[in-house]
Amino acid sequence: MGFPLRDSGDGRREMHTPIDAAHSPIVRAAVEGTLHGWQRLSRFQAAIAYPTMKAAATALGLHVTALTVEIQRLESDTSGRLYHRAVHAKPQRPTRHGQTLLADLEEPWHRGRPARCHRAGAAAAGPGRAGHHSR
Repeated sequence: MGFPLRDSGDGRREMHTPIDAAHSPIVRAAVEGTLHGWQRLSRFQAAIAYPTMKAAATALGLHVTALTVEIQRLESDTSGRLYHRAVHAKPQRPTRHGQTLLADLEEPWHRGRPARCHRAGAAAAGPGRAGHHSR
């Protein structure tokens, strides 16, 4: 019919959004070329303040599986494990890689950015532990 054919693309649902070079490499890896990267960062930042992923998911209004899948995606995007799971009486805690990411998110150019991205803004600080990320 004379209509030009569109390129079919690669079928992935990603948004290729470059971010400022001032951001740390780990944050850039989590955000660049992904859809909802800032949201995953925000949810990880909020979730790690809780003793378990189940408690975090409940506070954030998510199913625990959805939250776990998001954090697994972050781990894949940033090439490293982000937290140690809660076992018995020990709460979950960030790995060294997770601590690096959390510290990078505390840098001035990140403050406020991820906190706007998840549903339960008030729950982001965790249960009475505002800003508590190191254990």
